[in-house]
Amino acid sequence: MPRFLFVPYREKEQVKALGAKWDRQENKWYIPDGISEEPFTRWLLVNTINVRSKMYCLAKSHEICWKCGHDSPVFSFFLPVGEVTNWDEHGEYWNTFPCAMLCNVRYLPDNITSIIRHALPQYRIDFSKTVGYPYYMNHCVKCGARSGDFFLHGELGSAFNPNECNPDEISFLDLHEPFQAYATWHTSSVLCELHVG
Repeated sequence: MPRFLFVPYREKEQVKALGAKWDRQENKWYIPDGISEEPFTRWLLVNTINVRSKMYCLAKSHEICWKCGHDSPVFSFFLPVGEVTNWDEHGEYWNTFPCAMLCNVRYLPDNITSIIRHALPQYRIDFSKTVGYPYYMNHCVKCGARSGDFFLHGELGSAFNPNECNPDEISFLDLHEPFQAYATWHTSSVLCELHVG
């Protein structure tokens, strides 16, 4: 299986010098067989899962763009119930959690990426200087500026981390299909009540 990379255009000469090759069919850089992944870690795309669910929701909110001031729609994935990978001395196992809002999504399977590519073109993979790796993030629909997940998920009262004062700013579209991804997540009683309510 090819080990694909997410390489900003301005960094293409760096990966080329390290031995990466361009796949014309996929329009992506990749690491050829026989070359170590180690020098490419900052560009390496994840292709494994650490979270899964029998159903998922598209969560929609809004955020004022930091660059142009436009009130732009933003999206995330919400899992009403799901499982997450954990490790112990016996190896990998799955734990159940009550609800979670996903952030820093680094991998989505093809069936989900094809949906978001057409329905949500402003939610796409991009490189984050804050975390140092690429993940699916929102972009302003007017100017294209990145809206990183730290600002949308990290602060209490932000677009996807509601408090008691702003819970009605998130809407959910339930999709009764299996879901899997590689992501981080957060949860709160407000989120769980909001989806149920």
